[in-house]
Amino acid sequence: MQKGWYDVFEKTYLSCKLKMRKPDAEIYQHVLTDTGLKAEEILFIDDKIQNLEYPSSIGMHVLQVANPGEVPEAVRRYLAEYREKNA
Repeated sequence: MQKGWYDVFEKTYLSCKLKMRKPDAEIYQHVLTDTGLKAEEILFIDDKIQNLEYPSSIGMHVLQVANPGEVPEAVRRYLAEYREKNA
């Protein structure tokens, strides 16, 4: 895993550290409660498509990235596309 890429995010949530399992709704609801953000203000990243279904259904932005080392570039591309669509 590329060290330090977590630093680009305001906050990160790892299911293993929270002792919660994806795709159970509990973890996604925990993120909403803990941050106080609306679902549409959150980008949820995971390597498994089945873990993206619930957060997408409640309005979170989702991004599937298979390799943790690819997260920074995938997020840059995602944000560029998002900005272009919403300009």
